[in-house]
Amino acid sequence: MFPGEGVVLIQSLQVTNFMQFAVRQAAETENYLTSVERIEEYATLASEADPTTQPGIIDKNWPSQGEIEFKEYFMTYRVELPPVLNGISFKVKQKNRDGLEKT
Repeated sequence: MFPGEGVVLIQSLQVTNFMQFAVRQAAETENYLTSVERIEEYATLASEADPTTQPGIIDKNWPSQGEIEFKEYFMTYRVELPPVLNGISFKVKQKNRDGLEKT
């Protein structure tokens, strides 16, 4: 064994450990920054419903009969998108199990 071989071996192991630590820290930093980006994006999302919507659309006694009726109902996912439900009308009577199917 030559003088200094032990020092070289120990130093190479320390460099390897340092590189592993640096890679782990870089991955954790990326994860944290991704979380911050998601929080920022969710915090600036537009509300699904207008907060100034007037109360009273649904009667306080609802449901009083146990049935649901839709008359010429339209729905969009967003204001700028076209309707996904176009004038749909149906009635579900009490104690019935009904389903909707696209035709």
